Amino acid sequence: MYNEETGQVKISDFGWSSIDGEGLDIMCGTLDYLSPEMANQEVYDEKVDLWSIGVLTYELIFGTSPFKGENKAKTIEKVKNLDYSFEKEG
Repeated sequence: MYNEETGQVKISDFGWSSIDGEGLDIMCGTLDYLSPEMANQEVYDEKVDLWSIGVLTYELIFGTSPFKGENKAKTIEKVKNLDYSFEKEG
């Protein structure tokens, strides 16, 4: 979120960091930030928020999602296979 008055940027929506318990196994959240555990429908915990921070860092450096696919299924497949590159396209 960007505040035009103060020039501050705030990062939010790290909802899983507040979960306390055994872990979850439902797929939810924004597709571009989907962790491999979630893509494989495995049990996951608050560590998926660390994954999201890594994806966000990649986006800030390269200007695009590391796992951007042509459609939802291809994006999920790229996450499952950890299919990304540290080279700018074009």
